[in-house]
Amino acid sequence: MTEAECIALKQQAFRKYFHSLNEQQQQAVFSVNGPVLVLAGAGSGKTYVLMKRFVQILRADLSVNPMNIVAITFTRKAADEIKGRVRQAVGECVEQAQTDLERLRWQEHLQKVESAPISTIHSLCSRILRDNPVETQLDPEFTILEDFEAQDFFKETLQPACMA
Repeated sequence: MTEAECIALKQQAFRKYFHSLNEQQQQAVFSVNGPVLVLAGAGSGKTYVLMKRFVQILRADLSVNPMNIVAITFTRKAADEIKGRVRQAVGECVEQAQTDLERLRWQEHLQKVESAPISTIHSLCSRILRDNPVETQLDPEFTILEDFEAQDFFKETLQPACMA
């Protein structure tokens, strides 16, 4: 295969893989160094962009550990959807791998995606606190109060102290 044919093939694959992204979405996906904030309305493709970015970070450097990529969203439903889409995309990368070594790396990534920090901000913070009980001086078995429990706690404990 000539270099020109190789370039044409890569461009064709690029168009196929990223054809549905607008310019701002492409910027989010391809800026693989450092954090990116994706703010947009419902149904605008935030989940899709976060999934594409996650996979693009891995494509850019197969030595990156998926456990070191953090994707935060507001709802558990969105986090589960992102994780499912990442799992599917990484599975496709396993199938499309050109060498045994590349296939092995993608298979390792696929296993690690299940534990990757793709979650809500609350879940991520809880995970950090549980993983660092000595530093946070918290019991790793702590429970998070539901809204009504927090309100009751405030009314019974903190509010009287604040009014004193």
